[in-house]
Amino acid sequence: ASNERVIGWGRGASFLERLTKAAAADPTDFRPWGTLASFHESRDDREKSFACLIEALTRGAPVEYAERAARLV
Repeated sequence: ASNERVIGWGRGASFLERLTKAAAADPTDFRPWGTLASFHESRDDREKSFACLIEALTRGAPVEYAERAARLV
C-alpha cells in the first residue's frame, strides 16, 4: 500500500479539468481515475475519492486501488 497524495499550488480547477478530460479520453485507462482520487482525497473529499477509486477498479486497476478505497470507508 502507498500513501500517495497530490500536492499542488494554485490552478486546482484547471488541474481537475485536465484530469477529467484525461479520464474521459480513454475509458479503459484507470490511471486518471487514481489521480482524481488522490486529488479529491487531498481536499478531504473522501466520498469523491472513493467514487473515483471504484471507477478505476472497473477499468482494471490493480488491487492496491481496492485497498485505498477500503481505507476511505
